[in-house]
Amino acid sequence: MRSIRVLVILAALLSVLGGLKWAACVPASNADPCTDIHVVFARGTSGSPGLSRVGQSFVDTLRTQIGNRTMSVYAVDYPGSLDFGPSTTAGAQDALAHIEQTVQACPSTKIVLGGYSQGADVVGLLTAPTGTAWGDPSPLPPDVADHVAASSFSGIRHASSAAAH
Repeated sequence: MRSIRVLVILAALLSVLGGLKWAACVPASNADPCTDIHVVFARGTSGSPGLSRVGQSFVDTLRTQIGNRTMSVYAVDYPGSLDFGPSTTAGAQDALAHIEQTVQACPSTKIVLGGYSQGADVVGLLTAPTGTAWGDPSPLPPDVADHVAASSFSGIRHASSAAAH
């Protein structure tokens, strides 16, 4: 069942990405520091800093589907603690700052947001107009949100944030 859910999420993601125009890969010696796709992923509660097993699986699966397009990855830097409100707020603020910096430096890069469990709430704070019960919203400004090609939520998200999407 989990494999089917991941495939459904990836199929939806790829349908969005498939319609986009992408630049050809550039040889490493002349490489542009910007990539075609930039994944921003927030791990679940109590996970070790970094992508986590779920995030790495998401990235690995997406990488097999993007052909010659280039991809970079950012693991949201946040506590992922049981103190949900401050933890998700910190994650949303870190992700927002990183996404804004990426969009400014690489305006052609398409952003893919991903989150698992508490990380899904972090992404929800970026994408939901009213936020969730866990944390303060940090909505993406419209000019930044226009660079987001897709978002993927997995695991249990707080009910009020799920209703907002």
